[in-house]
Amino acid sequence: MAFIVEDGTVVAGANAYETVAEFKAYWADRNVTFTQDDPTIRGAIVISTQYVDLNNKWKGAIVISDQPLDWPRVGVTDDEGRIIPSLTVPDQLKNAVAEYAKRQLTAPIQPDVADEGALKKVKKKVDVIETETEYQDNTGGYFGLRSYPLADNYLIGLIRGGVGGNFGRIGSC
Repeated sequence: MAFIVEDGTVVAGANAYETVAEFKAYWADRNVTFTQDDPTIRGAIVISTQYVDLNNKWKGAIVISDQPLDWPRVGVTDDEGRIIPSLTVPDQLKNAVAEYAKRQLTAPIQPDVADEGALKKVKKKVDVIETETEYQDNTGGYFGLRSYPLADNYLIGLIRGGVGGNFGRIGSC
């Protein structure tokens, strides 16, 4: 699949919220450079774009019903009440994608987990060694999301939910 960047005009087939140049510029401002080649960085940006779209409940509504990504959106104001222009990809979203992509370059940002479910109880007995593990019913698969505080905080003003935006995260505990 091609690397196609959404620029706020509902680009057909878009699968990324920022270019490699924007990613590198964000990190250059922070005096961080990368040894990975551009195709590897593009892959991390695509995964990070997918991650933000799948794991957040955004404010507002999509511009057209068949757009490939969740942005651009209409009717969005940030947490300070500033209007986010409807035909744009907000800078705070691009910043979050850059943060997630950096992490994706070193380890999966949303790895698969065991199917057993959420841990409910662990019991261990030392004498005559006994172990018991109990899982919560109907919680198999990924239970909750990892926290990436800086990246997550960039999104607070864009997602629906409570203080800190955590109630806007899909799957958060």
